Amino acid sequence: MKSYAEQLAQRAKALAQRPVEDTAPMAELVLMRRAGVLFGFHVAEVESSGRLRELTPVPGADDWLRGITMHRGNVLSLIDLLVFWGELKRGVADMPSFVCLSHGGRSIGLLVEELLGLDETDARLEVWQGNDRPGLEAVTQRRGERVHVISAERLFLDPRLAG
Repeated sequence: MKSYAEQLAQRAKALAQRPVEDTAPMAELVLMRRAGVLFGFHVAEVESSGRLRELTPVPGADDWLRGITMHRGNVLSLIDLLVFWGELKRGVADMPSFVCLSHGGRSIGLLVEELLGLDETDARLEVWQGNDRPGLEAVTQRRGERVHVISAERLFLDPRLAG
């Protein structure tokens, strides 16, 4: 058995040691969730986010274009990204928020079920190699959960968003 002085010395030594830091590189992304899928957006491409107060349907528009709204004095088109990709059929979903992405003077709103805000993810991005999904640039991890990283620049390359 250690003496009282030895126990105190051992405790002091343990307290004096610096904690081991996780040196994995981290990246900040704005996170949202839609249909259980976690999406991340580059901070530089997120113009804003907001609560959806009014949505005006666009007659004859594709299912993925859910409507338009006024945002900061401009008309903003709002799309459902999973319907845009053809992964979901248009259905009734409670999407009370949106994220406004911008690049090259263009803006688009993506409807959101859950806006998580700014958070850190693993900075090691793996280039997306699955089915073609306009805007999907890469995947990464956040606390063990897969994050689909969306690029506004890549999203605007889709001809359906030309204009």
